[in-house]
Amino acid sequence: MSFLKRLFRKETEDVATTSSVDSEQEKESWEVVPKYTEVTDVSELMHVSLVSSVLAAGDCLESHFKIKNIKQLNPEIELVTLIATAIATGAEPEKQFVVKSIKQKIQK
Repeated sequence: MSFLKRLFRKETEDVATTSSVDSEQEKESWEVVPKYTEVTDVSELMHVSLVSSVLAAGDCLESHFKIKNIKQLNPEIELVTLIATAIATGAEPEKQFVVKSIKQKIQK
């Protein structure tokens, strides 16, 4: 009986250590691509801030707004999401998919 306990105990320990090593290697080689990026074009910043201030103010002309940052959807995320969902749906266009995260392999 003790022989079987030792045999199974070692197997579970070996399995646990290999899975933790694999997960550490996976974390090192992949990074999450940010969903939003900062807007860098000055003219675009001015247009967005003007429109958002006007919409937020409404009828209160004495209102003042300070916009701290403006972000836009990452174009890389948009492209990868469209391609991945098109491939996943295949011949059944009535299916719907939600992409929760996109990861990029780190170049070493």
